[in-house]
Amino acid sequence: MMNIKAAGNLSYYSFGLLEPWPELTYAAFTRHGGVSAHPYDTLNMSYTVQDDPERVKVNRERAIRAVGWDPECVVSARQVHGRQVVAVSRAMVGGPDLPETDALVTNEPGVLLLLKFADCVPIVLWDPKRRVVGLVHAGWRGTVLETPAAALELMRQRYGCHPSSVLAGIGPSIGPCCYEVGTEVVAAASTLFAGTTVIQQVDGSHRMDLWGANAETLMRAGVAEENIAVAGVCTRCHHDQFFSHRAAKGIAGRFGVVAGIRDG
Repeated sequence: MMNIKAAGNLSYYSFGLLEPWPELTYAAFTRHGGVSAHPYDTLNMSYTVQDDPERVKVNRERAIRAVGWDPECVVSARQVHGRQVVAVSRAMVGGPDLPETDALVTNEPGVLLLLKFADCVPIVLWDPKRRVVGLVHAGWRGTVLETPAAALELMRQRYGCHPSSVLAGIGPSIGPCCYEVGTEVVAAASTLFAGTTVIQQVDGSHRMDLWGANAETLMRAGVAEENIAVAGVCTRCHHDQFFSHRAAKGIAGRFGVVAGIRDG
């Protein structure tokens, strides 16, 4: 479902589903190729962990240039595991991270959306008919809040998108193989999603399938099943490639995911 690409000593993943549109940039970066020291080694893209902000700035610039963009074109957000979606314009580029926002959408070329992850689910949305792109951050809270559906709704209201035209990619994140959850999550998820979303283990513990839950949300919102790609890459299993909050016991950097429409 995903292809890995290299740019110097950086590498990133992209969805084959999205590659027929050369005007669209999408990249889920690995944790390698930056300048941050342990435990944020090396391509940490978040200012909200205890990393040196100057190193984070260098990391962001390296990653953004690696996909052929100017770092001044970026709009990012301070994610809070909520449902807030912001429609982004070119007037917003180069500013500080937007407060309390977990999804970004835009139809304006020359704007590169950036969100950060370390087990939560990155979801890219692309409407090739209306030329609108969205990027969503969904941990378990964002998943049960149906944040991807909120992003689709703003795309419909603001830009006239129809979900049946939207392509969606569910990127690298913690998988059902590793995502053990407690009773609060089990109760919240069980009321919303199919019975296979929360899996009871032999020992009585539970694991949650965030990939399946978010795919279910997208389909309920009108995205066709055949238009949804799931990376199937677990960040905890592959914490050598991606930052993982669980694998690092809570002290980890954040890998970046970007999406945007090129000028021209």
